[in-house]
Amino acid sequence: MIMKKYLSILIVCTLTFGCTEEWLSLYPTNRIADDQAVQTVSDGRAAMNGVYVRMKEYYMYGRNFFVCADVGCEDVVLRTDNSNRYVRDYRWDPQPGNVPGIEMWQYTYNAIKRANEVIQRLTGVTPDAGETVEERDHIVGEAYFIRALLHYELVKFFAQAYNHTSDASHLGIPYIEESTMEVDHPRLSVKVCFEKIIADAETALTMMDADKPANPYTAGKDAVRALLARVYLYMASTNNGANYAKAAQYAEQLINATIATGAKRYTLVDAEDYKITGSNTAFSSPKMWGADYSTESIFVLPYTPTERIYTNSLSNIYLDKNKGYGDLKPSEQLMALFDEEDSRFTIFYEYDKAMCSRKFMGTGIAGGFDLSNLNIFRLSEMYLIAAEGNAKASSPDPAKALTFLNSLKTNRGLEEVSLSGQALINEIILERRRELCFEGHALIDHKRLNTSIVRTEDETNPENQKFGLVYPHNYFAFPIPDTETNTNKLIEPNPGY
Repeated sequence: MIMKKYLSILIVCTLTFGCTEEWLSLYPTNRIADDQAVQTVSDGRAAMNGVYVRMKEYYMYGRNFFVCADVGCEDVVLRTDNSNRYVRDYRWDPQPGNVPGIEMWQYTYNAIKRANEVIQRLTGVTPDAGETVEERDHIVGEAYFIRALLHYELVKFFAQAYNHTSDASHLGIPYIEESTMEVDHPRLSVKVCFEKIIADAETALTMMDADKPANPYTAGKDAVRALLARVYLYMASTNNGANYAKAAQYAEQLINATIATGAKRYTLVDAEDYKITGSNTAFSSPKMWGADYSTESIFVLPYTPTERIYTNSLSNIYLDKNKGYGDLKPSEQLMALFDEEDSRFTIFYEYDKAMCSRKFMGTGIAGGFDLSNLNIFRLSEMYLIAAEGNAKASSPDPAKALTFLNSLKTNRGLEEVSLSGQALINEIILERRRELCFEGHALIDHKRLNTSIVRTEDETNPENQKFGLVYPHNYFAFPIPDTETNTNKLIEPNPGY
C-alpha cells in the first residue's frame, strides 16, 4: 500500500505542474490533459517528461538523494547554527518518522508508478503519421531505465549492503511493476531486487534506438550502461571479482564510446575548464558546474527558471548563508585530501569563518544560485569504476586500473602516480571521495566496502567526532517509514528501529 493515502494529491500536482513551458522548449512535445490520455507517441513523450520533472523534486534528486547519502559520513559537517535540517541524519539518530526518509520513499514510488504508466499505456500504441515505432519503443525503454534507477536508489538506502548476507537473501524493498499502488506489496530480498533492476536495465537497452540523445536531458543507452556499471560495482561489494569485471566492462564502454567520425562521445573536462573562478560573491565555471552540461555528462536533470525550487535546492544546503541555508559544510577531513594544485580544490571557498562548497553553484550571481542542473551520471565516475573494477576483478589488470586512475588525475591538474596492490586500490577509493564529494556516494561506498564511518574533530562542529557509525550496524539501512508500516500489512520494518 505504498503511499496510497497521498496518491491522489500527488497525481493532481503532477498533472498541474508536470510539464512547464520551458521544459517543453527543451523537449518538443505536447501537453496532455490527464494521465489516461497516452494514445500517441507524442502523448507518451509528454508523460515521460512528467516523470523526469517529478525526479527533480527536492525529495529526490533535487536534494535528498544526494544529501542523505552524504550528511552522515566523514566529508560533511553540520554547522552548529544550522536551520534544523538533516540534524538527525547527521547525528545517526534516524527514526521511522524522519521526514527525509518518508519523502524519499513516497515520492520515489510515485515516480515509479508514473514510469509504469508509460510502460503500460505506450507499449503497443500505433504511431501516428510522422511518428515511428522506434520512437515509441525508445520512450518505453526510458521508462524501464527509470524504473530500474529509482528502485536502485531505494534499495541502497532502505536495505543493508548487497553482501550483508552471503546470498543477499536479506530484506530489500517492494519492487513495483504495475501502475496501481492500491494493493499491499511485500519486501523482496536484496538479491531479487537487483535481479529485477538488471532485467529492467537490459530491457531498456533492447528497446532504445539511440546511445546518446541530442542532449543528456533524456536517457539513451549510455545512461543505462552507466547505471549497470554503478549497479555491478555495488553488487561486487568486497568479494565478487566477477561483478567487478562486469562493472568495469560497462564503464569502459562509455569511456571508449565514439561517434561516427571516430571522436569520443564523452571526454573528461580538463583541469583549466574544471576550475571555478571569480570571487566568493561572483563566481563561475562555464565548462563544468556552471554549465547546462559538460563533455562528461551522460544523464542530466535540468532546471529552468519556472522549475526552480529556490531555498529547497541542493545548492542552497552547501552554499553560504548569504546565498542559501549554509547548513552543511565540507569537513576538515575532506579538505585535507586535496592538493592546492587540484582543480577540484576551487569548489571550496570561505565564508563566515567556515568553508563552503560551490560544486552546485547554479548560474551564479544572475539570481540563480539555486538553478543547478544535476549530473546523475558523468564520465569521471566511469573512470573510477573502470579503475576499481580492473583492480579487483577475478583476473585483475592493475596496469589498466592505474591508467584509468591517472587519466582522471591528470585532467584534474595532478601528477600521475605509480602504485600497485592495496596501495592502488586505496588511492582509487580516495579519488572517489575527491571527485564525487557531495554527489551522493559516500554512504553507499561505506556500505559496499563494509567500512565504518569515523569522524574527527572539526572547527565548524566541535562535537563532530561523536557522530560516527561502526560497521556493521542496523542504521546502515534506513528505517522503513512509519507511513508505510502503518498502512501496508505485508511490509516488514528494518531491525533496530
